[in-house]
Amino acid sequence: MKKLILSVFATFVLFACSSDDDGGSNNGGDIFITFKVNGTTYNMEPYTSASLQVEIGADQGINASYRAISLLMPTDYELGSHSITDSWDEDAYNASFSQGDITIDAVSGTLVITTINDDFIQGTFNFTGEDEDGMTYNITEGSFKADKL
Repeated sequence: MKKLILSVFATFVLFACSSDDDGGSNNGGDIFITFKVNGTTYNMEPYTSASLQVEIGADQGINASYRAISLLMPTDYELGSHSITDSWDEDAYNASFSQGDITIDAVSGTLVITTINDDFIQGTFNFTGEDEDGMTYNITEGSFKADKL
């Protein structure tokens, strides 16, 4: 009997697990944030938080391999295309990217919210910014599906 229960449990675990290596395709119901930075693709699991603005962000790694992305929007965000600016107030749409000890605040870009429902918010984004040395970073082909607060 113990072998039968163990076999059933093992089978359940085997089929319940999914692969994270989907080649960058996020067609399922899972939350995700994916984007390219100067041509390099990153896939991360986002979080959603809110205070004066709603933040959809993600971070991973430590020290030199640390990277993070942040998309900020008003708490009353809505469907449609929104300009990402470098104006940091609660009604603006902002974005930033960090890698290691470098942080790039967006100076221009677009955040398109395509879906809002009871469970999640989904959309696309791209933006451009510079580090303190004047090097330009292009964040392109961004897409996300994150929990709605």
